[in-house]
Amino acid sequence: MITTRAFSIAPPPKKKLKHCKGLKGLSILINKCIILYKRNTMSYNDEVNHHLILRGYMELKKLYMKKLKNVRKHAFTLAEVLVTLGIIGVVAALTMPTLMANHQKAVQKAQFKKAYSLFSNAVFQAQAQMGYPAYCSYWDGARACSTKCTKYNSYNECISWTCADGSPLPARYNGPRENCDKFEEELFTKTLKTVKFCQNKALENGCITSAYKGVDQVKSEQNPDSETGFNPDSGYGSNNIKNKYSAWILDNGMVIIKYGTYKSNFPIYTIDINGHKKPNKWGHDLFTFQLQGNNDGISKVAPSTYAIEKGGKSTEAMMKE
Repeated sequence: MITTRAFSIAPPPKKKLKHCKGLKGLSILINKCIILYKRNTMSYNDEVNHHLILRGYMELKKLYMKKLKNVRKHAFTLAEVLVTLGIIGVVAALTMPTLMANHQKAVQKAQFKKAYSLFSNAVFQAQAQMGYPAYCSYWDGARACSTKCTKYNSYNECISWTCADGSPLPARYNGPRENCDKFEEELFTKTLKTVKFCQNKALENGCITSAYKGVDQVKSEQNPDSETGFNPDSGYGSNNIKNKYSAWILDNGMVIIKYGTYKSNFPIYTIDINGHKKPNKWGHDLFTFQLQGNNDGISKVAPSTYAIEKGGKSTEAMMKE
């Protein structure tokens, strides 16, 4: 009980308690005031101290509870947190595939440009090192005559041609290719930095992997109702690239597969721009190039396309980007 005598003997101080000044409801500082009371360090008698400190404590408790109420009022509820996380998840699910696809396209474009630049520069460097025109190309202009097919195989592929008027094709109808053997020796043994060469059996000898599909397999998947099917021994067919054609691995990991065997007169090359890394698909990381030229030698490395797997692009389209 607080008596009148207590107030007359020791009236409440005009100043706030020193240790409680400026408190904003923090419980740890309230406890300091309680400890202050218990230790009886104030200059007033016990009853007055009890009265003042208890009143101060109650006021501070109100402030603290008010602050706590405001914090709770403005905080996120569990439901709100879950909804927010759900929205973030949905946005991420919608945007991440696009971001990843755009990143992959940028990487593919950079790898393609690097591969094309390296191979193209090597072709012209090899020709220059020969000291005379490299006759290992298809014509970079019009052919001597238009053609007509005179014979087809069981896959409905043309295997024999003549000029449209029935006359035989000229000896150089496709282009000057008399010294492909010397050119390729210069290209692959003295210019490009090769670490592995497979004369044939490229799959068995490790120049390519089983992930590579032949053009026949790609076309079969894209045309399942074909009546004739597709020839595994034609062009970049599966049997050819795995067992018959020559292939090289460069020091940077790139793979080059020739249309035919080393030193044969078919200057067509398919390059895997990122080597054995996935996806190993036509139009994604497999692109074909054809050497073109005239009587002065090779004049350009031109785009050529034999197959495009789903989502891929032609060599020409990649060169235009």
